Amino acid sequence: MQKYQQLILFTLLFCLVFSLACSHKNPAPIEEWENQYPPIFVHKPIQIPELLRLSPDSMAQVVVGYVDMFNETEKYVPLLNPSADSSLPEYTITESGPPWVQSWKAKEGFLILLFITGNEYRYNWELKFWGQDSVKNKFYDKWIFVTASNDFEGNNGSIELHNESSTNSNSRYSWHSNPSAVQNYRSFQLLKYTESTIDLLVDMTFDYDLSGELLKYYLGEEQIYVEFKFSWNSFGKGEWLRYNEDGEIIQSGSWHY
Repeated sequence: MQKYQQLILFTLLFCLVFSLACSHKNPAPIEEWENQYPPIFVHKPIQIPELLRLSPDSMAQVVVGYVDMFNETEKYVPLLNPSADSSLPEYTITESGPPWVQSWKAKEGFLILLFITGNEYRYNWELKFWGQDSVKNKFYDKWIFVTASNDFEGNNGSIELHNESSTNSNSRYSWHSNPSAVQNYRSFQLLKYTESTIDLLVDMTFDYDLSGELLKYYLGEEQIYVEFKFSWNSFGKGEWLRYNEDGEIIQSGSWHY
């Protein structure tokens, strides 16, 4: 129970930072949304020094692996930003919004449904699959494949993937950007689930010069704590620390360019 309370606390804190960053801005009146074209979903990928990416050190490659895992979500952006002039089969769109509703046929034969809504602070995307998948020989019954959100400026957002034909999430990727901040101007969180249990939690922060820090948490039966801390400078040189449940360093190391 303690473990899940701590997990909830971590995710709530990240969401609180996320929401506070949006709520201090003047919300757009609902009337301003009327008869507008659908908003564009803005994805914020992670950038790291090239020498960090090329480092042969195994611990440096742990960082690269998590960064790539996060950046891979960019492949869902075309689904969230369909274009009427891209020759999508059977493409339709509501004349005005919100909400905005778009649909088109996938090459596998099933229907893709995209719903875009919003509130005073952000836009929300929900994408569903419906119909027969001729390649996988499966039928999707309005499966919510991915949900996403952006604030109005596109600085903060999230992508959440769902298990097949289920409302349960299998992973969530979220980010917060503060263009006016001098340090730690972007923070990212990566969550992966097994059924309804979080089995991976990674927090990352990055400065303008691409230096950064990554925290990987240990998720035990009754507790959660930072197990690994990775940090690197703008050139890609870095170090790592491993902690036990009491917060004591039990291993450490570094890597060079």
